Amino acid sequence: MRNCIRIVREKSGFSQQGLASLVGVHRSLLNRVESEQVNPSLIKAFAIADSLKCKVDDIFFPSKEEIYRKKRKNGDNHIKTGSQVS
Repeated sequence: MRNCIRIVREKSGFSQQGLASLVGVHRSLLNRVESEQVNPSLIKAFAIADSLKCKVDDIFFPSKEEIYRKKRKNGDNHIKTGSQVS
């Protein structure tokens, strides 16, 4: 799962520690989520989005590989190549 938490957090004026405290997680976990090493639980994803005053799908989105795997799994053989993924 990809995310843009760091960008939104910085634009909102939060430090990692400040956002982590609001969400109720350790700063090191938030760092690992921001760097896409781990995915947060659904509850934590909503808490992060709520703290940043946005929706979950504003900050979390599937990678191109995840979209590709899903299309392959669903039998979609008409996968576009290049920069656009439908």
